[in-house]
Amino acid sequence: MKKSTESKQQEFLPLIKAERLRYENDLKLIAHLPYKLRIRAEMRFFFIKESEKFLKRESVRLGAKFRKKAALQQFCRSQGISISTYYRSLMAYRQGGIKALVPLLGWHTRPVKKTGRKISRRIEIDPKDPLSFLSNFVTIIKSASIIDATTKQTSITALNYILKYFRGNPFKYRPVALCRRLNQKEIGLLHRYLEGSHKNHRARARALLLANRNSSLIEIALEAHRSPGTVLRWIRRFNEEGIGFVETTYDYTKGNAERAKRLDNIVKILHRSPKDYGINRSAWTLQAISHAYKNDYNFVLSASTIRRALKKTNYTWRRAKRVLTSNDPKYIEKTKRVLDALRSLKEDEAFFFIDEAGPWRVKKYGGKSYTAKGKTKKYPQFQKSKGRVTFIGALDAVENQVIWAFTDTKDTAAVVCLIKTLYYRYHDHSGLYFTWDCASWHNSSGVQTCVQLLNGMTAGPSITIYPLPPRSQYLNIVESVFSGLKRAVIHNSDYGCVYEMKSAISQHFRDRNNYFKLNPKRAGNKIWDREYYEVEKIESGLFRKK
Repeated sequence: MKKSTESKQQEFLPLIKAERLRYENDLKLIAHLPYKLRIRAEMRFFFIKESEKFLKRESVRLGAKFRKKAALQQFCRSQGISISTYYRSLMAYRQGGIKALVPLLGWHTRPVKKTGRKISRRIEIDPKDPLSFLSNFVTIIKSASIIDATTKQTSITALNYILKYFRGNPFKYRPVALCRRLNQKEIGLLHRYLEGSHKNHRARARALLLANRNSSLIEIALEAHRSPGTVLRWIRRFNEEGIGFVETTYDYTKGNAERAKRLDNIVKILHRSPKDYGINRSAWTLQAISHAYKNDYNFVLSASTIRRALKKTNYTWRRAKRVLTSNDPKYIEKTKRVLDALRSLKEDEAFFFIDEAGPWRVKKYGGKSYTAKGKTKKYPQFQKSKGRVTFIGALDAVENQVIWAFTDTKDTAAVVCLIKTLYYRYHDHSGLYFTWDCASWHNSSGVQTCVQLLNGMTAGPSITIYPLPPRSQYLNIVESVFSGLKRAVIHNSDYGCVYEMKSAISQHFRDRNNYFKLNPKRAGNKIWDREYYEVEKIESGLFRKK
């Protein structure tokens, strides 16, 4: 609970005495005032001064965590005043000094000049309608020439307001009776409504409690801040429905229907182009949608209303994604051959995704890593290379195993070496299928000659090559394996020589192969799913399904 004025005065008297010498010049300005006015002004003055000291101490103690508003709220709670009262006093002090903190009790207001002119009239009061004399007041004020026009109009408006609700109906002065007396349970419920924050519930509860005590209609209307007609309607509803009518219920059916229709109209606008409405934009904004809505439906929607409506839909700001696309006119045909061969493999056949990686310079690399807050890892832009690492790798699509070989360059010799390695390693298979991108050395005469020689042998598997369409490296699954390798052992690395980098790469592939031996899984994910990846319907490059 807030402290009373007397207790605040008792707490601040020692403070006022201790600080009086320091602020003597300010206090002299209100020394001539009566005690009650002066002590209240001094209390407000020292509240402001103490708050300034408190804020300085808190800013030093909390440092970067200091928040002025939170500190002021803490200070006001400790002094038992509201923060709005503190702000009013602070603004008054800044505008008028300590004199502006003196309470305005009417004693120091500007005196009214006494002109000596008064209006004397005789007024009779009807006992059955005591407020009927107010109409005489209206007539007198209208005919009085000594009253200025502004005062006359204000007075007449106020009197007419009173006459509108309370004049000419003797029933308003009679006690209001309920159809039955309220029981203790209902009275307790109404008192709980009085303590709540809902103003309509408070007004209805106050009206019923006064009616239960046989108060007059005028008294109930004044206490509930409602018109007599509203009070009578509440009494009528109590007689018909009971105490349950106090709870306000709203019918949201009409409002929900209007909001749903508004949302549909906004979505319709989004499906059109801003240029259809004469707006020189290629994408919609909230202001542009508001302009288009007014143009179509002759109704103005604010930007905040449109934003709230769009939150209920799947429409939001998203950046367009650029995808890799192939310009090969036979893209679908080549892709279908690769996938059909992959999905129709027999038990004694193997399918390999082949590609080269590198050359990667042996130097210090950057990358993402766990770093202490406020610190940033750095690496030089220009470095002296300690060597280069290049290798060629093949990914077994069924067993998910990587076969790799380090080479000096990306050329025909490296591809021939890998083909021979796979041929003799999978010698017990009946067929081997290779797929790779359109690099020139993949389709060189040396590679074709090697394949023809191996296929011409009496024993061993047959080799079939399915080249991928141009610019379709997203179909080569081994690319994702190389990407994981780079994140794992290349980023954030600083190898001393070529041998260290090669050892790290080899160890990474060995660990990966061992993992998939213990946890068998085919390479790739959705590429095996015919329903997910329908070749006949695919566009060149749009591998991810929407």
